[in-house]
Amino acid sequence: MPRPFSFPDPEDRPKSRESTVCFKKRVLGLYNQETGADRKRMSTDVETWFETKARSLGWRDCRFSDEGCTLTAEIKVVGSPQDDSKSKGSNVRPLFKDAKTG
Repeated sequence: MPRPFSFPDPEDRPKSRESTVCFKKRVLGLYNQETGADRKRMSTDVETWFETKARSLGWRDCRFSDEGCTLTAEIKVVGSPQDDSKSKGSNVRPLFKDAKTG
């Protein structure tokens, strides 16, 4: 039987969006599923666990609000000074369109 909650994958999102929202119900469900707890409300422990897990999976930033957590992925801009051609992930997108390809 599959687990009812799965953690968002930074590679499994629309490439045009650098962030995704994980609503409170899902955050708590993931926490309870992984720890065996039965938390009903967000707490510092839940947020700390969630952020640690998110960063270990490749999310760059986590911002908590009353709604849940906004996760932000790392997006490299091809051709930028930070561009490392040895480590291009599938979430790389060009900053400018090539005049030849439109």
